[in-house]
Amino acid sequence: MKAFQLALFASIVVLAAACSGGSSSSSPASSDDDDDDGSFKLGNGHYAFVIDNVPSDNCWAEPKTLPEVPMTIGATFTVNGNDVTIVTDASGSIPSQTMNLVKNGNNLTGGGSGLADLNEQGINCVLDVGGTFDGVMTAEDKFDATMAIDVAESTGDCSLLVGSFLPEQVDQLPCDLELEGAGEKG
Repeated sequence: MKAFQLALFASIVVLAAACSGGSSSSSPASSDDDDDDGSFKLGNGHYAFVIDNVPSDNCWAEPKTLPEVPMTIGATFTVNGNDVTIVTDASGSIPSQTMNLVKNGNNLTGGGSGLADLNEQGINCVLDVGGTFDGVMTAEDKFDATMAIDVAESTGDCSLLVGSFLPEQVDQLPCDLELEGAGEKG
């Protein structure tokens, strides 16, 4: 059960990262985003987003230790003008997810939602996970970002995920948390 619940948390974070997209711009396509306005370049390639702070979390209350930080989410970035498509790395039973962000100067932003179907894990539960991504470029191919994540029951019976019997169980649904960290290419 613990492995499942750790996978649940990872699913929520990866899906939320993937759902943080949704916005798009109508900027012209180019091979990079190194503008003459002094903004930093964000190039194509693999990035690691290291989450090192959880300033807000009502999914897991003390003394529970989730989410454990630091935590790394890997993803491949494809940049086309100011549009950034991100495909997260698949991990175990968690498939890769795709999201879209918009780069405006040194700002990276987006938002959206999606479903985390836990039926394949043997739980009759589908969660609705929404997220927003608010980042700022700090150097070429580096950024700091905050992800705000909202989790709610969509369909099924998700009550097995809520409780105090196991430390990985969430304390309530719906719930929300905020994750902060830094990403860089490499």
